[in-house]
Amino acid sequence: MTILEVTEKADEAIRPFLENRTGASTIRILRQNALGPELAMVFDEPGEKDLTVTVRNIAFAINRDLLDKARPIRIDFVECGGRKGFLLTSSLPTGGCG
Repeated sequence: MTILEVTEKADEAIRPFLENRTGASTIRILRQNALGPELAMVFDEPGEKDLTVTVRNIAFAINRDLLDKARPIRIDFVECGGRKGFLLTSSLPTGGCG
């Protein structure tokens, strides 16, 4: 089982951010909200507790504990109703509302 999947659309959308980039070029996958399952991406340097995964020459870092809970992770790029952006899905429980 793949621990990280990056769709072709996501790959194409990420590449412009990497061109002529100064500073960290590794993309960190992290929890956007510590209380929920949402994942986000930011540029950051990998740390000791991270696993670095390279997909088509793009480096991603994720905390090993988070990876154990979230994998597999899928990164896609979607367009809907005039809006577009990255969609990260994982096996983290989504919770619900009453």
